[in-house]
Amino acid sequence: MRALRPLRSLFVMGLMFLGSAPVSAHDFERTQVTLIFARDGSFVLDVTNDAAWLTHRLVPFGGRGDPERVALQVVADRVVLFVDGREVRPDSVEYLDGPAPVATYRMRGRTD
Repeated sequence: MRALRPLRSLFVMGLMFLGSAPVSAHDFERTQVTLIFARDGSFVLDVTNDAAWLTHRLVPFGGRGDPERVALQVVADRVVLFVDGREVRPDSVEYLDGPAPVATYRMRGRTD
């Protein structure tokens, strides 16, 4: 019986680990970010993700009404880059049509 005690402890610890592990059905968001800097200090930032996920995420920010208009405003207000320790916000945000069900928001700005 004593020889099985370490195995029993290991089994109980394994059950505790499995019971505390988060469970997830699938990766709904699937965000892809592309950031391109030009020599003149300008940048283009593309954020692409599932449009349904984005619409769902906008609800806490008053995301009711035209989802595209609300999304543009929320993206413009919430996206901040830090370049050389300085805060840089995009000057413009546009929605790009793409293959369903993804949405792409393109942000342009300057780092200087």
